[in-house]
Amino acid sequence: MKVLIVDDCKAIRLLIHEYVTSSGHTGIMVNNGQQAIAALIESKFDLVLMDAEMPGISGFETTKRIREIFQDDWFPIVFLSSSCGDENIKKGIESGADGYLSKPISAVALTAQINAMARIATMRKELLSVTSKMKSIFDNAVDGIIIINTQGIIQSINFAAQKLFGYSDIEIEGKNVKHLMAEPFRSQHDSYLQRHIETKKNTIIGIGREVEGLRKDGSTFPFELSISELIIDDEHLFVGLTHDISERKKFEDKLYQAYSELRSANIELKRISLTDPLTQLANRRHFDQVLNQELKRAHRGNMEISLILCDIDHFKRFNDSKGHQAGDACLKRVGSAISRSLHRSTDVAARYGGEEFAIILPGTNKQDAIIIAENLRNAIWEEHIPHESSEVCDRVTLSLGVATSSHNAELSKTALIEQADQALYRAKEKGRNQSSF
Repeated sequence: MKVLIVDDCKAIRLLIHEYVTSSGHTGIMVNNGQQAIAALIESKFDLVLMDAEMPGISGFETTKRIREIFQDDWFPIVFLSSSCGDENIKKGIESGADGYLSKPISAVALTAQINAMARIATMRKELLSVTSKMKSIFDNAVDGIIIINTQGIIQSINFAAQKLFGYSDIEIEGKNVKHLMAEPFRSQHDSYLQRHIETKKNTIIGIGREVEGLRKDGSTFPFELSISELIIDDEHLFVGLTHDISERKKFEDKLYQAYSELRSANIELKRISLTDPLTQLANRRHFDQVLNQELKRAHRGNMEISLILCDIDHFKRFNDSKGHQAGDACLKRVGSAISRSLHRSTDVAARYGGEEFAIILPGTNKQDAIIIAENLRNAIWEEHIPHESSEVCDRVTLSLGVATSSHNAELSKTALIEQADQALYRAKEKGRNQSSF
């Protein structure tokens, strides 16, 4: 695979180039957007690794221009950026990128992305190759022609049809045409023909259909059959035009496979854009979307909805005393414990801020919301995560604020969050490691 590396930093270009070449691909390096566009015009590439922030033309603008120039020639573009917030990812995808990786570059993540794009590039080449072959067949091949009488007996067969079915004209002329068909078409053919002759109702003439063919060697293949009716000297004859569609079927299968992979990639990309990468809970963007939707649904259905905001007690001290890696590990464990404690598919847990989490509880009243909050607090307590620098106790604890929008209140999103935040503040004022409504 030929990969274009676009980055204004020489050290990063060389590092990425090393990852690309060590994966068995060819890397070409340029240092700005103008050079990238010129390189793409001059030569074909299978993948572009694009720095998002560059002097002059940014990676976002460069990608927009590339997509405008190469509208009929798609190739994947993956952004590399030290700014991986939701808005940057959204901006990158909207500008025409197909992926987004954060700096500093992870060798594992970049190699995995390159390998995934290599599979797509290989399939793209195969599809182009099959398309080219199909065009050649279409431009040069002569369709098979088989002429039969009203009894279905083959009167004449041309060379293309002989080659298609593997019979010589001497071997097959005089035999029933159903010998060239696999089941169930073989058993049905005579009745179709007889019904057409007796009723004069057209169910086969001029109607193209797919039939499973049977070759002399016993192998089967799909072919397209179109029948015309001729009357010569009061004799009814039927002319069948046969066209092998094996390559087209393979092409359709490959196209469907490529579509399925692209659809899966888009689903995964959407999931990533709505997920906090550290805790694997919903991110703030997803939280906002769900809360807006659930509030509207609650108001329409005259239902209650509750919100829990929770904060890890004295988390800054935890980070200061144990380091950020331990802090990240703590956040993961807390996020996992919260996720395990929720048992309804409609409940949504999100990472709301640094050490702050939010839980949306549709159709949940005050009493049930408080019970769930206490279950969450106990779940974190039972994790037994050491926190010697906490003023609460020697393990990680959670303070929680609960708010409920009742049938009559119909709180806005902002008001519901403010209520939950005030309750969380009261829980901290009272000594932490508790819930407040």
